[in-house]
Amino acid sequence: MDRITAVRMDLGYKTATSLVCGILGVSFAIVGHHYGYVDSRWFYFSLGAFCLFLTAILENLALLAMMQLILLAGAGAMLAHFNLIFRTALPILLSVQAILFFGLSGKLRDWETVLGCLGTLFLALGFCTHNPYISFVGAASVTGYAFSLYRGGNKPAIYWIALNSYFTIASLMKITHFLNS
Repeated sequence: MDRITAVRMDLGYKTATSLVCGILGVSFAIVGHHYGYVDSRWFYFSLGAFCLFLTAILENLALLAMMQLILLAGAGAMLAHFNLIFRTALPILLSVQAILFFGLSGKLRDWETVLGCLGTLFLALGFCTHNPYISFVGAASVTGYAFSLYRGGNKPAIYWIALNSYFTIASLMKITHFLNS
C-alpha cells in the first residue's frame, strides 16, 4: 500500500468516526432535552456532550471541544446534584478559563470566536440554572459561531448548527409560554 492510499484510508476512518460520533451526540442531547429535570436527562446530555467532544477533537475544532467539556462538566454537576451556587459557578469559571486560554494563545482575534466563547458561557449557565432567557442567548450565539465555522469550510460544524438551532427554538418556545401564561 502506498503512502497516498494510507492517508486516504486514515481520513476516511476519521471522517466516518466523526460522522457517527456527531450524529450520536446530537441525538443523545435532543433525547436528554426531552426528559424532565431528572437524572436521565443529564445522563443523556453527558453522553451527547462526550460524543460531540470526540467529534470536535477528531476534526480539530478546539473551541467546540472546549465547549463540550464545559457542558459535560455542567451536566456532571447536575447529575451529581450539586447545589445551585456550584452549578452556576462551574460553567462561569470554566468559560472564563476558556476565554483566557484562547485570548492568551492569540485565537480571540475575530468576533466569531468571542461570540462562541460567550455563547458557551451563557448556554452552560442557562442549562444549569434552567433559565430559558440565558439558554436562548447562549444557543443563538453558539449557532452563529458554528455557522461561521461551517461557512469557513468546517463541515462538521453542521452538528452544532443543528443542535443549537434546536436549543434556540426550544428556549424561545419556553419564553413565549412564560410570556403567554
